Amino acid sequence: MGFPLLAVELKGGLGNQLFQIATGFAYAKRFSLDLCFPRVWNCRHDRLPLWDTYFKDTQHKFVLLEKSSFETIKWHTMTEQDFAYKELAAPVRGFPFYKLNGYFQSSLFFKAVQEEVRELLHIPLWLSVEANDSLNDIQVNPDDAWIGAHVRRGDYLNAVNFHVVTTNEYFEGARLHIQQKTGYTRVCWVTDDAAWVANTLAKEGDQIISGNNLVDFATLAKFKHLILSNSSYSWWAAWLNPLKHKDRIICAPNKWFGPTGPQDFTTIFEDNWTLIDTTSGKAVEHVDNQTCESKAGQ
Repeated sequence: MGFPLLAVELKGGLGNQLFQIATGFAYAKRFSLDLCFPRVWNCRHDRLPLWDTYFKDTQHKFVLLEKSSFETIKWHTMTEQDFAYKELAAPVRGFPFYKLNGYFQSSLFFKAVQEEVRELLHIPLWLSVEANDSLNDIQVNPDDAWIGAHVRRGDYLNAVNFHVVTTNEYFEGARLHIQQKTGYTRVCWVTDDAAWVANTLAKEGDQIISGNNLVDFATLAKFKHLILSNSSYSWWAAWLNPLKHKDRIICAPNKWFGPTGPQDFTTIFEDNWTLIDTTSGKAVEHVDNQTCESKAGQ
């Protein structure tokens, strides 16, 4: 570990941490900084560090500082000002310790090194094997005419004005859009609210997975065609595995936040995604961070 040193303040769950790690990696590489992360920090039980789980086999690739060391360093902190992508300014020279603080939820933050990021953050083999076992248990082959869908409800139900709780109209519209394009009819639902999905969305022949957070993530990433929730969790499931599949369809809700959340969120969407209106269930075309309504399936 050398100087100048760049740290990234980590927070949130799996998807949030992946965005922060990816952005730190790209920023450090661009400005020739040595990169480090805190090993632990104060967090909720469902927002734990990933070092001993997701990254347990590749932890050696990261420089990790113990909490006591991380908190005693006098960092020059660079804080994200808005949710939408804005290019990060170059570090002010003269400081030995820099820290990034934010969510950085756009691939534009690491576009220049995206393949290196995919390699660094790839879904580990052991987790992929567990996901295969999970799918085999319910006789789902993601390569055989299945649609993968992520339904995030859980904590969003306690903050409905900040987060959009995606409706059945959205999921049904996204399903119809993919079905009309591909002929695929069966959906494997990955969710934190299995009862709601079973009662509201699931049709005959569908399957529902709701269990281990990491295994479910790896499971979702195996599908060619995906229906996302407004969640960094399913964002990464789509983004980490784009090269295996050609001509895939990724549907995402056109509203990522509610009225009290960030209102400029267009840069979280990938250019090749299809946006589905969260109220009408109709497809919208995503062009240069703008949307224009079109009829689903056309």
